[in-house]
Amino acid sequence: MTRTDFPVAGIGARYLNVLLGAWLFISDFVWRHGAAASTNTWICGLLVIAFALWALWMPTMRWWNTALGAWIVIAGFALPHQSAGTQWNNIIVGALILLISLVPSQPLPDRRGLNAPLP
Repeated sequence: MTRTDFPVAGIGARYLNVLLGAWLFISDFVWRHGAAASTNTWICGLLVIAFALWALWMPTMRWWNTALGAWIVIAGFALPHQSAGTQWNNIIVGALILLISLVPSQPLPDRRGLNAPLP
């Protein structure tokens, strides 16, 4: 048995937010947004990815994604969009990021010394 054979509670939520952040970033280049909405979308996408990855080892960082999810929803209504599709994409993805960030998780185990023999 190795040191990483046990599941870490809530870790799937962090990975799901990484995927949602990646989709948010990619969607900016796939669909036309307004100028302000475009900038907001790709920057928020990268920040969601960064905070979700950081939250793998420091779970309290997930609260930054809670704030970003709320901002993405608000910006979906406040910033001009080229189409209703991009607007609703951002609102729905922002709401999902917000809700998923509320799932608590445990930190990943420290991987230093992972190759050391087990006692």
